Amino acid sequence: MPLVAAQTARAKSYDICVVGAGAAGLALGFAATTHGLSVLIVDRGEVDPPDVPNADDEHVFGTDTPHDPRAKTNSDALGGTLHRWGGRCVPFDPQDFDDRGETALPRWPISYGDYAKWIEPAATFLGSGSVFTSPPPEPWFDAPGLSADRVEHLNDPNHVNRVQERAKNDPNGPDIVTQTLARMVCVIGARSQIELQTAGELWTPDAAEIVLAAGGLETARLLLVAQAQNPGLFGGSNGPLGRYYMGHLTGSVGELTFGKASHVTVFGYAQFGPTQARRRIMLDPEDWTNTAFWIENTAPDDPRHRSGELSFKHLIANRGRSGDLSAHMRNILTDPFGVPNAVRSALYRRLRPHSRYPNRLIARGRGPYRLCFHAEQRPLPHNRVQLSNAKDRHGQPKLKIDFHYDDDTIRALVRDHRRLADRLNAANLATLDLPDDDAVMAKNIAQQSRDGYHQIGLTRMADTPIQGIVDRNCKVHDVQNLSIASAAIFPVSSQANPTLSVVAFALRLADFLCERHKTKGETATKGMSG
Repeated sequence: MPLVAAQTARAKSYDICVVGAGAAGLALGFAATTHGLSVLIVDRGEVDPPDVPNADDEHVFGTDTPHDPRAKTNSDALGGTLHRWGGRCVPFDPQDFDDRGETALPRWPISYGDYAKWIEPAATFLGSGSVFTSPPPEPWFDAPGLSADRVEHLNDPNHVNRVQERAKNDPNGPDIVTQTLARMVCVIGARSQIELQTAGELWTPDAAEIVLAAGGLETARLLLVAQAQNPGLFGGSNGPLGRYYMGHLTGSVGELTFGKASHVTVFGYAQFGPTQARRRIMLDPEDWTNTAFWIENTAPDDPRHRSGELSFKHLIANRGRSGDLSAHMRNILTDPFGVPNAVRSALYRRLRPHSRYPNRLIARGRGPYRLCFHAEQRPLPHNRVQLSNAKDRHGQPKLKIDFHYDDDTIRALVRDHRRLADRLNAANLATLDLPDDDAVMAKNIAQQSRDGYHQIGLTRMADTPIQGIVDRNCKVHDVQNLSIASAAIFPVSSQANPTLSVVAFALRLADFLCERHKTKGETATKGMSG
């Protein structure tokens, strides 16, 4: 059985020990066992997420950091943050791998092609469609500087449960030990071991390869603890470990009114291949900035959405009390399908209380609609995590997290909104209503944007240990048997939500480890025959 006791795992030898049973760890573990390797996965959590996260595990935050607490960003359980994941699957763009003029910072040391061949396998693992472009709708064909051909998939929400069940029950899958804490990476010469703790007892698994797949923050903490014991590791205290912490900026500061009501429906979720998907609007890349936009209804309490369904839901939730009662009643009377749709939606949610429900676009006229954004964050060395003097309930040092959005990143996002407004207007597609003052828009962006979920850049990929922690194969520089599967290896954050790419790189790493194991076996066989 894949779920095994620590005592059972201690008596066995493994080709790979993976720390973390989230999307990256499970994807890598399944892929490696499929190729005949023996894999042990350990995770600090239980099989299911705890009802109440332990407050003693919370990190230490710098002043006014827009970073959510660990209780929201992490999930200690089999499946990891898949339990919290919104299911949005978006790949990196080819330009993410280009040199965009920032010569002082390392870019991806691999090509887009090295990454792209793993997009479809990653989408399959996550239960998502794997085609992420679609011909733009008719009015967008000749819109200079704009594209509406990118799509964002929502994975099948039941697929996460199937992944967890496979992890628990697949007799040919990796061995999995839960409630086991990874305390420290021990680097001896050019090789590493992982020190584990189960029920208060320390042990070291017999494993040829170690893969850290515990999320960006936990992976960085393990390496920082090792560096505290041996200050020369990973580039030393002034090196890249724990630096360049990135996430994304997300929110809404503008409203879109389309030239024609018929142009709205193409931006809602629709069946696209095996799953639901919606279009993203993007600017043609001109410089460093990288932002995706999409359309949503105005808030339910705002009657300008003209939807009887949303107005009915708002009045029910507020027991008929509303400052715009007459406007909401007018929406209900002029939208005959609104109330039946609201009732149908409520019944469906009651019957399936644990299902995920996307923000469905209800197209009612030309607008206005909320324009939402998801934008790249600039990599900066002073955005970092370090070990603090405080300890968690396991006696491990907590992380001190310094995470902020810099002015250049926010100004770039303001410029993207202005460019989008100009290009929509020039193409007679839509009018974008934005704050007149750039400083006001920047303040709105800063107040809305928070992260801590995506945990990017902390162990970035680069060709040299001066610039990054892992090489182009996700192997830690100067350590022969230590690798990382996490968004922490990304040197840029892109506009894309990271989960699909995390799995893509985990599968790519599994392939590398399998090939290396095969090569070692062939070398050993030749040596014996010689």
